[in-house]
Amino acid sequence: MTNRFEQAFIDLADGKPLDINELIKESDLLLKKRRTQAAGADLVMEDPAVENEELLEAAGAVLASVKALMDGDEFQKMANADEHLLDFCEFVDHTSKRPAHLEMIAEKLREVEKYVESGGKEGIGRLIISMPPRHGKTQTVSKRWPARLLGRNPLNRIAMISYGQDLALEASREVRDIIRDSYQFRRLYPNVKISDESQSVGRWSVDAAKKGEPSVIAVGIGGPLIGRGFHYVIIDDPLKGRAEAESETMREGLKQWYRGTLYHRLEPGGAIVIIQTRWHEDDLVGFLLDLEEKGEGDHWEYLNVPALAEEDDVLGREPGAALWPERYDREVLLRIKKVLGGYDWESQFQGHPKPPDGAKIMRSWFGYISPQKLPKGLHWHRYWDLAVSSKQGASRTASCRVAFDEAGNLYISGMLMGQWEWPEQKRIIKRTMLAEWPLGVEHGIEKALHGIAAVQEFRQDKDLHGVAFRGIDVAVDKLTRALPWIGLAEGGMIYLVDGPWNEPFLAEATVFTGHKDKYDDQIDAVSGAVQMASYGNLTLESGENPFYD
Repeated sequence: MTNRFEQAFIDLADGKPLDINELIKESDLLLKKRRTQAAGADLVMEDPAVENEELLEAAGAVLASVKALMDGDEFQKMANADEHLLDFCEFVDHTSKRPAHLEMIAEKLREVEKYVESGGKEGIGRLIISMPPRHGKTQTVSKRWPARLLGRNPLNRIAMISYGQDLALEASREVRDIIRDSYQFRRLYPNVKISDESQSVGRWSVDAAKKGEPSVIAVGIGGPLIGRGFHYVIIDDPLKGRAEAESETMREGLKQWYRGTLYHRLEPGGAIVIIQTRWHEDDLVGFLLDLEEKGEGDHWEYLNVPALAEEDDVLGREPGAALWPERYDREVLLRIKKVLGGYDWESQFQGHPKPPDGAKIMRSWFGYISPQKLPKGLHWHRYWDLAVSSKQGASRTASCRVAFDEAGNLYISGMLMGQWEWPEQKRIIKRTMLAEWPLGVEHGIEKALHGIAAVQEFRQDKDLHGVAFRGIDVAVDKLTRALPWIGLAEGGMIYLVDGPWNEPFLAEATVFTGHKDKYDDQIDAVSGAVQMASYGNLTLESGENPFYD
């Protein structure tokens, strides 16, 4: 029959986790008793379990083995891995890194665990983390944390959600494989094993789970969530990219799925963690924070971790310091910023879907040039954004012309705008075409509303034979169309040709958001003209400055 110390030695050889501190305490107490008795004194034992002198020799042997291993930090590593997420990451994967921002995130996730463990009485129950891409969020939160959650409590049920099924399944597969195949995980949690009856990567269980109650379900946005509720819901990047973010239909569908399908699958005292790159002010994070502000939603702990530090940085960095300099130093991040342009940089890397001063287009970005100083030989394109009605408050017809020089600078001129019914629109367009025909200006009309009919009518007008014009397809939203020239403006590469239209255009541009703006007709006119200039050059070359402002 083995005593407790001999059994501990056997467990140690088998790689099972031990309560090392308690074992050492009892072993030291035995040794202390023998020394005291040898000195002729009596010692009142605090633990009757160690009264048996026959345990002493085995205790000393185990203590020596334990202390030898403790010198190698193995047992301390196991204890730390059970208690701290990043220690767990290092324990199961020696290549794991632990930069400061992941340390902070791990502490927040421990508070989420406390919330679930206490039945919602303490800790953080709703956590949002906004982070730049490629900074370790998915690896840490979606591919490591769930394994530790199940190791610590195999009865946990976890929903893993991402914008697409493939990404959710990838994270689920990695968690499952850690529990099933990692030797280090089995050493740490020897009693947690994948159930033979439920191993599908999208829906699987550990042995301790009740039959029919999966430990993990992984789905893409819009996917089904069946079975009992979840203790943890992890949403990792619910939007795929810019196109989805700028689609009101996609955003509304995401909100409806969150409220109608996901939210009521949460167990009482369950927690939701959202970790994502920001794309839009009305993305899921913006929507939930807005509900909270209105007093209509949950309270969220919101942690924004920008790529380059700002004032009052959450990590205490100096303004401008890189988030993970060993991976992306400041120089690299600034190059990324230059390539992306302000809007994408501020949203994805800084966590501000709008730039900090609240606009996507800054007045200071634009230069000015007189008609007399324009480069010679520019190829010009004019776009017509046609309104449907001339009623007060309706959208307006707007038109402008643009040209690029050899260095890639963009020139905007000749903005026309007004509220006109079709007969007046037709007269103005025809008059402008004829005036600009000697100057080699190509005209484009959006092929929407009555634009197709307008193009056909102009083609039949004998007065316009020889004038270059075409219908223009518009397939994306207003903001996506505008982003190419917004990036040019931020880089100081757009010049407004002096004219009375400059100030009204800037007034519209500097409040433009791309989302239900009251006025955006001039923005659309520039976007259309830039689209024309960017996809083939069908204009005639003119040696004169094509302006009559």
